[in-house]
Amino acid sequence: MKQMCVLIVIAAVALGCASGAKAPAVDGLVSLDEALAGAVAEVAAKVQGKTEIVIASLDTSLVGVSEFLSDELAGLLVSSGKFIILERGDALRAVNSEQEFQMSGLVSDESAVGIGHYLGAKVVLTGTFTSFANFSQLRVRAIDVRTSEILTLYNIRILPNDVVLTDVLRQHGQTIQAQSITEDALARLNRGEDLFNAKKYAEAVEEFNKALAINRNLAEAYYHRANAFWEVWYLAKEELDNEMYPDDMYDQEAWYKYQEATEKLQREYHDKIIADYNAAIRLKPDYVEALYNRALMYMLEFQDYDKALEDFNSAVRIKPDHIEALYNRAYFFFITEQYDKAIADLTAALRVQPDHIRVLLFRANVYRTQRDYDKAIADYNVILRIEPDSWNGLMNRGVTYAEANDFARAIADFETILRKDPNDTAAKYSLENARRQQQSR
Repeated sequence: MKQMCVLIVIAAVALGCASGAKAPAVDGLVSLDEALAGAVAEVAAKVQGKTEIVIASLDTSLVGVSEFLSDELAGLLVSSGKFIILERGDALRAVNSEQEFQMSGLVSDESAVGIGHYLGAKVVLTGTFTSFANFSQLRVRAIDVRTSEILTLYNIRILPNDVVLTDVLRQHGQTIQAQSITEDALARLNRGEDLFNAKKYAEAVEEFNKALAINRNLAEAYYHRANAFWEVWYLAKEELDNEMYPDDMYDQEAWYKYQEATEKLQREYHDKIIADYNAAIRLKPDYVEALYNRALMYMLEFQDYDKALEDFNSAVRIKPDHIEALYNRAYFFFITEQYDKAIADLTAALRVQPDHIRVLLFRANVYRTQRDYDKAIADYNVILRIEPDSWNGLMNRGVTYAEANDFARAIADFETILRKDPNDTAAKYSLENARRQQQSR
């Protein structure tokens, strides 16, 4: 549910405007190419010697822009001679492999640093790219993984209708329908994003409130405020669980008070979150990430599967390579026992990223549910080629072998797990069960 890490976040936005007045001229504008080169030069000035740097998933509502900007930044970083780019696919696997549901949006510096440590990077980049009528804004944060210090905060404004950006959008059949923003609203929006990155979610909400008080048609502000509300609710629910979750499963009074408090908290935040996603999508109907996050909220918190499916469908229609939307729509199909549709979505996701372990694991488990053991085992084999020590790969393959009556191979997988962890109770139980079944035949 929670997005663990997006190391460069580039969110393009189409914003509403109350008037049709011509946007004022803005000084100091540069081309997109110059902006990207300036960002790399700014970061390069803060490091010494060859430095490992992480670029991972790009978060943008415009199809094709993420991949383009990621590739351009990677090329410029390498060309500078000062950086070694760590594989973006590895970063995505690291943050995605154990997460079933993830919210899209800005992520904290702490999470970014954690992934940097995981991958052995020395520097992590985060940032935003936001488009308005009279300029686009690029903001890049470079973070020192060892100290968590922000090495640089780079802000620059880009020419409207930049030739390079326009060409990228044209190739994907898209245009920017952006409108004007005032300086004070932009400052509040930027400040809110920075506070969100710093995990100061309640303060971020206040900044987005101020941005919307200045300009009530900022789709991006509604979207990010919804994400911030979700984080505030998540933390509040965690605190409530720590304080009120009953120790005694038979204490009915305690359970009643806990349930009552939980429902009150849900009422306080769930409607706010949905209302903000609704506003963002109303202003910008093709806002993919807002559609995706609203679908998650409907599915996970409201259990309104019809509305969730409608939003997943819209997100995939706009961005057919949206792995998370495909994955979670597959989950919907799985729980409603539409297994062939689930497999179709997971297969589509794997065409985008063939080594996505979480997707492979899910598809293997769907095959196993259908008792198509050969295909399930084939997917588990792919997982184990990517990560030979994968517990999920070994355990699930072992169970599948056992269900297919191939007890020798099942036993071998469980024994492999136990050689690494002799106290693994699941592997112990599965091994004993497989041996009993083998002996009974």
